[in-house]
Amino acid sequence: MPEAEAPSATITFLKESQWKIAFGTARASERPLTKEIELPATVEPAGTDQLVIGAPTGGRFFHNPKIGLAEGRPIRKGDVVGSVAPTVAGEDYSRLTLAVDEARLALGQVERETKRVEPLVKEGLLPERRLLELRNDRETQSARLSAAKSRVGRVLAPGGAGGVPIRSTIAGIVSRVLIPNGEPVEAGAALLRIGGTSSVWVRSRFVARPAAELVGASAAGVRLPNGSRLDIASAGARLLSVAPVIDPTSRIATWVIEVPPAKDQASLEAGMQVVVMLGMGKPRTVLAVPKSAVVEINTRPFVFVQVDGEHFEKRAVTLGDADAAHVELTSGVAVGERIVTTGGFDVHLGSLMGSVESHRH
Repeated sequence: MPEAEAPSATITFLKESQWKIAFGTARASERPLTKEIELPATVEPAGTDQLVIGAPTGGRFFHNPKIGLAEGRPIRKGDVVGSVAPTVAGEDYSRLTLAVDEARLALGQVERETKRVEPLVKEGLLPERRLLELRNDRETQSARLSAAKSRVGRVLAPGGAGGVPIRSTIAGIVSRVLIPNGEPVEAGAALLRIGGTSSVWVRSRFVARPAAELVGASAAGVRLPNGSRLDIASAGARLLSVAPVIDPTSRIATWVIEVPPAKDQASLEAGMQVVVMLGMGKPRTVLAVPKSAVVEINTRPFVFVQVDGEHFEKRAVTLGDADAAHVELTSGVAVGERIVTTGGFDVHLGSLMGSVESHRH
């Protein structure tokens, strides 16, 4: 059993100290509160507004390095997102271009070695035969490079089967890259998906709760990575689906919320990891305080009750349901008592610094 809370000590926290920090108090009161649960979610382009780009021919799909294909990447209409290098006479285009790169590299190495050896030959430190060998090697590698370029040129000539550019016909966001860079594809294979900018989906997958608990649930808000909250109701969002069940093995269910185009939607970007707040059931009138009033000390929740202007009591409390801003207190504080809503932890620190009066209540 947990240890009983010691009698509350009166803590002196002078007004001079209060004025130096962000400090506020309010009376504990009853208010309507709808329980909210938080679920991790991902923002993605709306499934009804997506372009699937397919391979026009078989070969290998190469991403455009200037764009850097990745989920969440913005794409303009007409952008070349990559190319498909088809197989030609049993040899694919990627191998032809690799041969060019290898020949260019070998020629560069020979030229650098030639520049190094030339002054040494002039000074008599190396035999002239070494320089002749390098010049012959340079001619060989130069011819090899020319031949490799010629093979690529024939493939890329009009009517040839060279790398076919892949363009996006819409402006949007890359929602899924289906084929990794350089992987072989068949004609018609889906390469990537690009979502438009008219709407976004916020998809949450979570371990299923009892079906009765989900009855009447509604999307209340989305917390963004920067901590700000997007109010779903004011954004005109709607719940598209909730999978009531539930994979029998994983017990995973799914929420999908569609957020229409609006000024608030600009803060929701495809690929973003967010938190969805779901309102569960109808509001209840309960004693609730701002979440900022609750101070966790040694993993236990406390609030600080103001006895008078400079004196406070630390109270252990029991928490109930919570929404975005308030939390229910089921014990520890009575309606009408004045509590510290901002600066409670500073009051706690003050008590640790020895400003606790000797008398106990």
